[in-house]
Amino acid sequence: MPYILPFEEIKGNIFRVRLTKYKGRNINLTVKYKRIEMERKIKLEIMTIYIKEAINEQPIQTLETILMQIKGVERASVDIKDGEVKITYNESQVAQEKIKTRIQQHGLHVQ
Repeated sequence: MPYILPFEEIKGNIFRVRLTKYKGRNINLTVKYKRIEMERKIKLEIMTIYIKEAINEQPIQTLETILMQIKGVERASVDIKDGEVKITYNESQVAQEKIKTRIQQHGLHVQ
């Protein structure tokens, strides 16, 4: 379990930490730190597939359930005229082939 020490800010990123009675004497320790903040960048890809059954309500609901369970899938849109499905996904979390395979495992036909 970490031990939290009392400190005082001297300026900006410099702090003084006080250790009391360490081996019979008081010690002041000056600490300088550098905060690094990184912005997380996510690269999203869009894939277009055609699903034969995605022109009726029930298969579209099934497709929605399948896609919601796949980590990395951000959104999907379906054109009910021709079964075109556009899926936006995070390529660092899920591969395009895994998405297609999962859809096919549930009995839908990917073209």
